Amino acid sequence: MDAQPYLADICGIDENALLESWRWLLGDHLYKVFHATAMGDLILTDESEAFYLLDMIEGKVRPLATSESELLEVLTDRQNRKTLLFTFVVRRLREAGVILNPGKCYSPDCPLILGGSLSVDNLKPCDILVHSSIQGQIHRQVKDLPPGTTISEIKFPM
Repeated sequence: MDAQPYLADICGIDENALLESWRWLLGDHLYKVFHATAMGDLILTDESEAFYLLDMIEGKVRPLATSESELLEVLTDRQNRKTLLFTFVVRRLREAGVILNPGKCYSPDCPLILGGSLSVDNLKPCDILVHSSIQGQIHRQVKDLPPGTTISEIKFPM
């Protein structure tokens, strides 16, 4: 299976800018952006050539594979594609006529961490730099809150 339909075209986009709002989570670890998913998550690699998923729904970095060949094996598995690339959501969006242009990803109007859903009505094409920035800032602000905390306001730095 070809994963390409479930990836975003990020050619020419500054990877440092994509990761900037996530430095609080990434720390000093030197990650490079390998790919972006159509849902706006980032597949990262590090100096050891291991691969990780910067999961913007959960606000976490998860290990994926220790090599590129292992990453391809991971993405060959249907269940992995479903959970990592949200293939079922991307297909629904495309069937609804919601197509991505280069530099865009599907992004929730109401982030999932704030109670949004993966419904076609909540997901829209968004500049991937904007998506990454907003998601990183929201996750940074809510990371220490207990589950179920009512959130009445989100502040973005000017």
